[in-house]
Amino acid sequence: MYSAIRKELEAGGRAYIICPLVDESSSEIMAGIKAAEEEHRHLQQTGVLGDAKCGLLHGRMSSEDKFAALQAFASGETPVLISTTVVEVCFLLLPVLLITVSCQQSVTH
Repeated sequence: MYSAIRKELEAGGRAYIICPLVDESSSEIMAGIKAAEEEHRHLQQTGVLGDAKCGLLHGRMSSEDKFAALQAFASGETPVLISTTVVEVCFLLLPVLLITVSCQQSVTH
């Protein structure tokens, strides 16, 4: 997934990474499911995406912080936006060519 995002960024594009959770869950059922906050920390600390700045967006953020995250993404200040599905509610019609859904395992009931 990260190599595809790097290629998109190198071509001048932007990318969303959609995570199903805001933060890690202690539930056994949810073990291995990626969380937006952890993915954001991981990408910022490891440099997996080079020097690309990553934004964060989820439903627990204030309206002002959500707006700021979307504005930074729209302007290109943060070419990668790590989000939960709240991005559907806040979605701006932006020219994004790569959207990845980050989920390590499927959850079945």
